[in-house]
Amino acid sequence: MMMKTVHGITGHAKHARRNHHCRNCGHIVCLKCSEKRWHNLMLPPTFHDRERIVRVCDVCHLLTVTFADALCRGDHLLAIETYCTGNVNLFCLSTPL
Repeated sequence: MMMKTVHGITGHAKHARRNHHCRNCGHIVCLKCSEKRWHNLMLPPTFHDRERIVRVCDVCHLLTVTFADALCRGDHLLAIETYCTGNVNLFCLSTPL
């Protein structure tokens, strides 16, 4: 059975001792690829189990930071390009990263 991953680390996550899933995209990632944490207010309540701090994958974190930065700089093309990846959660932008 193929594992669902964000950025091609199937073998990496498959052989890890403990896998995690990103609370933003839901993909399975290893510990090293999910080091970022967000406050639970950055996600809709259905995305977490009342945890105060939730684990997100590095890809979702990077895309969200890139999207927010592009908006602040007025780089609409980069913002649209980043948003079209499908991993940018607009809910989280109401809370500082």
